[in-house]
Amino acid sequence: MEGCFATYHVLEEILVGDIRKERVLKVVLNKENHDFKCECSLFEFRDIVCRHVLSVCSQERIISLPEKYVLTRWKKKIKRKHSYIKTSYGVTELKPQMNKFDKLCNHFYEVDEVAAESEETTEDLHETLHMFSSNMSTKDSALIEENLNDDFNPINSNRIHSPKHVKRKGRPPSKRKTSVAETITKRSRK
Repeated sequence: MEGCFATYHVLEEILVGDIRKERVLKVVLNKENHDFKCECSLFEFRDIVCRHVLSVCSQERIISLPEKYVLTRWKKKIKRKHSYIKTSYGVTELKPQMNKFDKLCNHFYEVDEVAAESEETTEDLHETLHMFSSNMSTKDSALIEENLNDDFNPINSNRIHSPKHVKRKGRPPSKRKTSVAETITKRSRK
């Protein structure tokens, strides 16, 4: 302990070929704002919280990680761009949104062709779009607050659910056919 900084040495076993090796990694915890720094730098390089930090969290009994460690791509309420692309198997709840998106794209392509002809019109269009997007972000935040107070409506929802469990094709793994060589080796082991 040095002030509000606590240093932990996490012992990790690694299997290299058939040999087990141990290595010690240093994790530094700022107890005031629950910031972590690990020697493996997994969060810095891949944006994934490493198991070393999680082990320190469990030891310190930290119930939830700070918001900066939970990225938007790991959240369930992520907005996905590919959901507006036309498909033959499209989800029926998203059809109105896809139709609106297609109409907006077609209209914007016409505007884009005219604006691309000169530098001034391109800059004017950029300014207009920037002002429009800033207005939309304030309207979106008001709508989000409104929707949080309303009851959940599955048709208008943008929530992403876990996929349904589906049986796999063919035999279950426990009843799969085995080769003659496998059965002989199993018998010899017994």
